Amino acid sequence: MRFFNKHIISRFSKNGKNYDVPNEERKKIPKATNRRKTIVIIFYSVLVLLLFVLIASFVGASKAKNESKDALKVVKEIKTKYQDNAETVQYNPKLKLFTDKFIDDFINLSGDDKRVEDRENKLKAYYPTDYKQAEENMDNVERKLNSKEFYNITKKDKQTIIQYIVDYDLKVSEEKEVKVKKKKEKGKKQEYETKTEKKERVVNQKMLINLPIKSENNRYVIVEYPYFTSIPSSKLNHGTMIKDNLEDKKREDNPEVKKFIEDFFDKYTSSKSEDMAYLMDNPEGLEGKREVSKFNEIRLYPKDSGYIAKIDVRMKDKDAPLENTEHYTLEIVKKDKKYYVKKMTNTFGG
Repeated sequence: MRFFNKHIISRFSKNGKNYDVPNEERKKIPKATNRRKTIVIIFYSVLVLLLFVLIASFVGASKAKNESKDALKVVKEIKTKYQDNAETVQYNPKLKLFTDKFIDDFINLSGDDKRVEDRENKLKAYYPTDYKQAEENMDNVERKLNSKEFYNITKKDKQTIIQYIVDYDLKVSEEKEVKVKKKKEKGKKQEYETKTEKKERVVNQKMLINLPIKSENNRYVIVEYPYFTSIPSSKLNHGTMIKDNLEDKKREDNPEVKKFIEDFFDKYTSSKSEDMAYLMDNPEGLEGKREVSKFNEIRLYPKDSGYIAKIDVRMKDKDAPLENTEHYTLEIVKKDKKYYVKKMTNTFGG
């Protein structure tokens, strides 16, 4: 039997030869192995960290890019909004006082030289300091304002425009040459002479005057010369009259309910609101200022234990012959065995 040295811990073969490994050499091998493991761990840790940093940078860059786009979008929207609404002017008494007075001074024109000069001095107070007097041909014409009415505040060409409807008269003086007969002498042919006659004519106009204006701290200035346009139509070219919204439903003829409706309108037209509380939920009354001329039609539609009534009636001012047609809808119920108006609307569609 072979005995091993206490420093010999193991034996291994290589190329057909046996080798004994001292204990000291054996201890060096795991140190190298552990070092490699540590290096590998550190390497992969650094790699993961770098990868994380790259991903974070990419996300941050993408977010910054999106925020930049959003910021540019907001700036563009604000710019567009500013261009579309170059100035915000709200109607108020100070604005009306300013524009009312300007229109009075601007529209009224006189042929008198002194008054023309006074008008020009007044107008300077409404314009900026670089205002220059507009060229106006005021020969043989006067302009008189009959009425003015505030119409609208609008935005046009990046300006705030105050619009008024103005009614005015133009008195035009004209000189015309006319032929007049000379005094005829006996035995001679009738002769004519030319004379100049002065004639006046009045032209009435109703126009929309537009005032380009700027506002700051409730103070105003006219930034361009006013201009006139036609008064736009406010009428829609489409639409239909409101019709009975129940006209396709089953109707019922109930003389008792019709009699109640006639009595109700008699009291409604002649009574004060507070006196109608026993007949309707929301008391109304015309206090004797109106009266029924004729019921054109009363349509009754059953609803639960009551009715919906559609009423076409001719109304007129009391003691006057002029009539007009009005539409009503009544929701009628029974209350304490008597008919009662739960709801009244001034329409066929209600």
